[in-house]
Amino acid sequence: MTTRTPKDRRRNNRGRGRRGLTVRIQLALIAVVSILALLGLVAVNAAQLWERQENLRNDVSTGTLGGEASLPLFVGTQAERRLSAAYLADPTPAARRALDEQRQRTDRGVVSFRHLSGSELEVEQRHEWQHVERIYDELDELDDVRRRIDNRDIQQDLATAYYTGLVTKLIEFYQALSAMDDPELTVETRALVGLFWASDGLALEDTLIAEARAAGRMTASHRQQFAEAYGTQRVMYDRWITPYLPAHDRATYDRITASEAWATKSRVERAIINAPTTSADGHVEELPREVARWEDAHAKVAQEIAALNLSRTQGLLAHGLQRADELRTQVLWQVGGSLAAVVLIAVLIIMISHKVIRRTGRLRDEATDVAEVRLPEIVQQLQHGAAPDLAGLPVVSGDRDEIGRVHDAFARVVEVSVSGHEQLARERAGFGAFSAGMASRTGNLVGRILDRIDDLQDTYGDNPELLDGLMAVDALVVGVRRQTENVVLLAGGEIPDPYQEPMRLADVLNTAASEVEDFERVDQHALSEVSLDAQAVSWVIHLLAELLDNATRYSASRVTMTAEAINDRLVIEVEDRGPGVAPALYEQMNERLRTALPYADLARDAHRLGLFTVGHLAQQLGAEVTLRRGALGGTSAVVLLPGSLLVRPPAPPARTPAVENEAGAVTPVAHRPDNQPEPDHQPEPDHQPDPGAEPGPRPHPRPEAVSTPKPAPAPTSDPSPSGPPAAGLPALPERQPGTHLAPQLLQRRGPVVRDDGATPEQVADAYAEYELATSAAETQAPPAHTFHRVGQEQPR
Repeated sequence: MTTRTPKDRRRNNRGRGRRGLTVRIQLALIAVVSILALLGLVAVNAAQLWERQENLRNDVSTGTLGGEASLPLFVGTQAERRLSAAYLADPTPAARRALDEQRQRTDRGVVSFRHLSGSELEVEQRHEWQHVERIYDELDELDDVRRRIDNRDIQQDLATAYYTGLVTKLIEFYQALSAMDDPELTVETRALVGLFWASDGLALEDTLIAEARAAGRMTASHRQQFAEAYGTQRVMYDRWITPYLPAHDRATYDRITASEAWATKSRVERAIINAPTTSADGHVEELPREVARWEDAHAKVAQEIAALNLSRTQGLLAHGLQRADELRTQVLWQVGGSLAAVVLIAVLIIMISHKVIRRTGRLRDEATDVAEVRLPEIVQQLQHGAAPDLAGLPVVSGDRDEIGRVHDAFARVVEVSVSGHEQLARERAGFGAFSAGMASRTGNLVGRILDRIDDLQDTYGDNPELLDGLMAVDALVVGVRRQTENVVLLAGGEIPDPYQEPMRLADVLNTAASEVEDFERVDQHALSEVSLDAQAVSWVIHLLAELLDNATRYSASRVTMTAEAINDRLVIEVEDRGPGVAPALYEQMNERLRTALPYADLARDAHRLGLFTVGHLAQQLGAEVTLRRGALGGTSAVVLLPGSLLVRPPAPPARTPAVENEAGAVTPVAHRPDNQPEPDHQPEPDHQPDPGAEPGPRPHPRPEAVSTPKPAPAPTSDPSPSGPPAAGLPALPERQPGTHLAPQLLQRRGPVVRDDGATPEQVADAYAEYELATSAAETQAPPAHTFHRVGQEQPR
């Protein structure tokens, strides 16, 4: 039986309270929410339409204001451009008087534009203010351009280019003002903007002709500009103006193009473009005779085109106001109709929900409870091997209406789901037990093979070649044993634990290294003198062996394994220099190390069995394993073991202080109780290194129990076994070493030998190898092949 937590019971009680006390409130909430949702939808749609018509009205007002403010400046700039070009070509008094009069008209346009745009447009159309600022920047240079024209220190092309740039900025301003918030009006603005560009092309042609008539000839560059202006007009009229003009404006345009003035204009344009050139630079030295008729024809056409521009502008603004009125009417009708529909829908919701809300609410609550609480609990119980608690699951009621049928179908779905999970749990448990059993039997056979290899190594230890082959087979069999233990672990079993006492950190690293095939390439560094708890030794060795096996497999160079106790935790790092992987893959592997994956993931990534094993072992040990890119390339695996797995060695005895005797010799002074005599000599340590000890561990066997080495006893102040002297007896004289030597012998000779930083384990291994080589040399026999400590070189 599964015990419900108080939180679950409170949640269920709250749910039952809501269902028993607030039926009317639930009906009212459904009606209110539905009505509010519909009202919100209506309000959002109406607000959008209302904002749209307001934007159209603002656009119309802004367009009216912009046209009133900038149109005098636009026309005046075109006229001043023409007269300035003529004056620079032929500075006659008549040309200067005409230019001064036009400048006054242009200045009135500048004042009008600055006043209207600065006082009104900045408030109503702030988003179009960048175009106004560009016009302001151009107008700031107007006085300087005029002064240079008066002094005749500016080229004609530069002066014409300035006025053309100002006109271009004004047309861009018109285009921005004409962009209304309506698709139909946006199409109509194309014709209006095209008319402005075409009229400016016509004005530029007039400027170039006036300059050519004053100079008596037309340069090749001016002729090219004339042709470009002519082409701009043709493109605008054919593609941007004629297709988008309304019917009445199209009739006006057809009347203009059919007039005699338009025909004369066209003949003059073709005559200039096709005029022959006699000079090599392409100048037209003699203007065509048709140029004499240009001024009258241009005046008529320009006046008619200006009237068409004005008509199209007014028509666009009027259509904008009409469209805004239509949108306002549409908003009012939509709001009224939507409100009536909301009332009708609200009545229907209340009537229908009153009949079905109780049964659907009960079914919904039951389905939610099964999906979020009951089924997850049953699945969790089955995963832990417990009998599932099926109380509270829905059962078939036999109701014939629609809601009853849905309830019965849901009950059958739950029944099939629970049965499927039960069958899956039984099959998984059976297969796990079968896999663990087979793996355990395989492990027993592997253990017997390893024992047999041990016997062969002891028997044929004097045959180096055979011993090398046996050790290679030994390493492979050890790998088979580790893979078998992986299967046992992932199947839910436990690996054998032969250790009964804590093991030193250095021995743990050495044993883990001996588990891999290429153990000779593993460098070990135990930087702390600590031991691991006996219950965790096998798990840690297996975890490190998996990391080392992966490192040596993917790295051809040496692999470094470093361990150090930091802040009550043990940090072990395994670093190789093989090929690295992408950061995303590191993150994916670390996620798999942190979370317990289901068997589906194991089946999908069976080639990463070691990764799953490391994650499983880390969870059992309460450790953290992180894979990252190494500092020198390759991959670095960092293992953090909790401090509860560490066994600290006993604290070393306090050092004996020393005093200097009269002869200059340093004498240790023992700390002893009061009234105790000083000893007459210092005891010698009675333990010596065993010269017959093995120089290193064998690669495969796991010892039954590895004891932590104990430090040698420190010299004490009273080595006499008889204890302290009887009270009242005088203390024995204390012998001072070195006091009988001559003063010359007391002086130190030769260099001072300093500590080379070698650990006791390294010194012991070096001495054992040295003794083994010495014995082999004395007997004239080759030394038996033994395993050296991983990370140190063989004696040469």
